[in-house]
Amino acid sequence: MHFRTKLLLAFIALATLSCLSTFLSVYVVAKKALFGEAQQIVRSVAVDAASLVDGTAHELIDTQEDSSQIYQSIEEKLRACRDRHRQSGLQIAYIYTIRPSEDDTEKWIYVVDAEEAGENKSLPGDPFTGKYADGTAIQTTLNTPASVDSQYSNDEFGDWLTAHAPIYDDAGKIVARVGVDLKAPAVRATAANVLAKSTPTFTLCLGLGILLAFYLSRWANRPLQRISNALNRIRDGHLSQRLTVTRTDEFAQVEHAVNSMAESIQELNALQGSLARYVSRDMARDVAKITAEIEIETGGQKREIAVLFCSLDDFENLSEQAPAKDAVAVLNAFFEKMVDTVFSHGGTLDSFLGAGLMATFGAVNDDDDFVANALDSAIAMRTDVEKLAEEFERKHGVRVGIRIGVHTGPAVVCSRASSSQDGNSAMSFMALGQAVNNASRVLAEVRQSKYPLLVSKRVMKALKGRYSFMETTTIPGGDDEIELILFRVLD
Repeated sequence: MHFRTKLLLAFIALATLSCLSTFLSVYVVAKKALFGEAQQIVRSVAVDAASLVDGTAHELIDTQEDSSQIYQSIEEKLRACRDRHRQSGLQIAYIYTIRPSEDDTEKWIYVVDAEEAGENKSLPGDPFTGKYADGTAIQTTLNTPASVDSQYSNDEFGDWLTAHAPIYDDAGKIVARVGVDLKAPAVRATAANVLAKSTPTFTLCLGLGILLAFYLSRWANRPLQRISNALNRIRDGHLSQRLTVTRTDEFAQVEHAVNSMAESIQELNALQGSLARYVSRDMARDVAKITAEIEIETGGQKREIAVLFCSLDDFENLSEQAPAKDAVAVLNAFFEKMVDTVFSHGGTLDSFLGAGLMATFGAVNDDDDFVANALDSAIAMRTDVEKLAEEFERKHGVRVGIRIGVHTGPAVVCSRASSSQDGNSAMSFMALGQAVNNASRVLAEVRQSKYPLLVSKRVMKALKGRYSFMETTTIPGGDDEIELILFRVLD
């Protein structure tokens, strides 16, 4: 699942929960407020009805006697009070009077019921019973002020919200109570009506919340999409890809990091491409990684290295007798083969020198066997050139050969960087010092001798026991040059 989809679903869930919780909270508050308002109303009706009853006369009503003038007078007053409040829109179900039973003051009986004759009318002396919604029995106390139940009650006639108010006699004594029952379904219906009227508002808010969720998910995902697109382009090789940073939040930090990463990759790629012209591609990658991690010592580093000089023999005759393009083809084939040989033995191409080249071993990488690798490379060059020579002779009638000189010693290895007009940088490595000069002197001596490969005494000492050598000649020293004793490698 895409991040944007997850974000959208999260926002929709948040909007739904927020709207639903707000809706339910409003409903609960409204329901509680409506219940409180109903309590006030039914209590006021009870107080109003109680004020219409003469307590002294009320005490004269006997049980089971419902036809006396006093009974009928109180009944008419209570019925008129009920009807008046009903006309105002109140769902008043019953208004009646009750008092403690003479036989058991803990029990209450009906005295006057304003209900018309019928099965729902309570007669004087009928027991007053009822239970609250939680199942507990209704407890009525005579000497208490007007009160209203805190919950709905129920009896055989239905569910009610009941209020009671005291009835006083001429002496101010509480002798009975007026009871008023408000229809509970009417109160619940009012709350349900509030719920129904709030539903469109809830739906509208939810719809707006979902629209806002779409916008927020798109807004939040936009910088991630930009970053993802940029990374995909960088992955596909568009290393010049950069992000325009316009934000100031955490996404801006990520965009800066992506730009820095792209620059580093571009520099590393350029460096690796440059090095690939001088070392093998595997070594180029290794050196490029090292260069990316540490600063190149442009001032140089002194290292023990092996230097190999080689030159194509009789190339002058070939260039005179063969067409120019054929001579160039021969030279290119020679260079391609020699460079591959150098690279395959862990060497570094330092430079091309006319019809020859200079290579170093152990200059840019840690190689404990760099002297042997240099000599193995030289031997392999001889074999490769012998194969090429046969082909050249068949085509051009000229036999070419190779001359190789190898020396080892300390040299200063340094990097050299250059920038082109298009802003791309190039990096290569070179070796300087007496070791390079001595290797060049060895090659010069090889050109004058009958041997195609000679090495210095330092090479012989480094590899004694691994190869067979024979001393051939000595190059005398000069003002700034040491004497070089040369050896040929025995097959």
